[in-house]
Amino acid sequence: MAIAAALLLDEAMVLSGGFWIYLILYPFIAISTLYGGLGPGLLAIGLSCLATFLFWVQPVGGLAVASRADLVSMTVFILGNVLVAWICERLRRVSRQTARQAQILKESEQRLSLAQRARSSGWQGRRRR
Repeated sequence: MAIAAALLLDEAMVLSGGFWIYLILYPFIAISTLYGGLGPGLLAIGLSCLATFLFWVQPVGGLAVASRADLVSMTVFILGNVLVAWICERLRRVSRQTARQAQILKESEQRLSLAQRARSSGWQGRRRR
């Protein structure tokens, strides 16, 4: 099912004649989201759409869409990049959370090591009455 949908979308993009420009922009949007977050990623999507309309979609220099194929291509581009941005943001959050958990684990291991060394040196700690 997914392959059939991809083939149909590919056909729609080929009909636009300028599908390659959309493919070029995907990595830049992913990088923007990975390093800047979801906000900069969405901004990159918006700026990419604006640049695409102004420089590649016919009629060049305007925000009008001359053909249905261009409209379909732009819609697929926007939806695909929103999905890419969302995935990159999730990856970014999980990465930060993992780094925090690793730091907490490292501190815990240091405290345990210190307690074990103190115990082996004969320190008894506080005595309970």
